[in-house]
Amino acid sequence: MNIFLRAGAILLKPKEEWIKIKDVPTTVQHLFTQYAMILAAIAAISRFIGNGLVGYKNPYIGWERYPIDQAILQAILYYIFTLLGLYVFGVVINALAPTLARNRTRRTL
Repeated sequence: MNIFLRAGAILLKPKEEWIKIKDVPTTVQHLFTQYAMILAAIAAISRFIGNGLVGYKNPYIGWERYPIDQAILQAILYYIFTLLGLYVFGVVINALAPTLARNRTRRTL
């Protein structure tokens, strides 16, 4: 499925889409390369365009923007740290999953 259609479906119809996603066999590497890296790149490119080309409004000075080389470096670091944060977040969730699953089965309605 197209990544943009899947992301849109998760935002608009999350309950139905997660049921579909649950049945799709995949690996962590595939999810990381086919989804996370692409979505993180979109955010990094947007950050580059916003800070390096368009700029931002400083209330004391007016419109400012970073020099192109600094904006590129900032976008690259943003991309790397986004992926690193996602990986760490995944490791923490994976470590907590057995505890959360065990607590969920104890609940009574």
